[in-house]
Amino acid sequence: MMQKMRTLRLVLGIAAAIVVLNPNRADAHALVLGVKLPPDAPDLLLVEASFDDETPAEGAKITITVADGTVVAEGTTDEKGVCQLTRPGPGKYKATVDSHGHRDAVEFEVAGGGGGEFMGWRPDQVTNLAIGVGGLLGLSAAYWWFRHRAG
Repeated sequence: MMQKMRTLRLVLGIAAAIVVLNPNRADAHALVLGVKLPPDAPDLLLVEASFDDETPAEGAKITITVADGTVVAEGTTDEKGVCQLTRPGPGKYKATVDSHGHRDAVEFEVAGGGGGEFMGWRPDQVTNLAIGVGGLLGLSAAYWWFRHRAG
């Protein structure tokens, strides 16, 4: 019985250390950014920002930059989480949104007059999910291994 308690304390201690030392912050909800190049409006760039619970990111700061970091356009989202900007010339760009400490970015390309839609990909969420699931599986395996060993 004493060995089982030590094993349980060890596993709980490892779990607590993983949570405390995890460099990724836990957001209450993530910010999602989308860039649209409407084909019927060749001079318009629509940037939409919302949280993953579909609440619009009102008042979010939008920045459009080129590869070297030069800012080509800036704006703020309205109450619907939408920001309308003048479409830049052909080339590769990056849209960044910042709202209440939450950030997302989308790389997009403007071609000669065509349309397109670009959505942010959240690798940090995928990584956090993998770390969380892997950590839980690892802790479970460690617990059962120690429990079996203690017999």
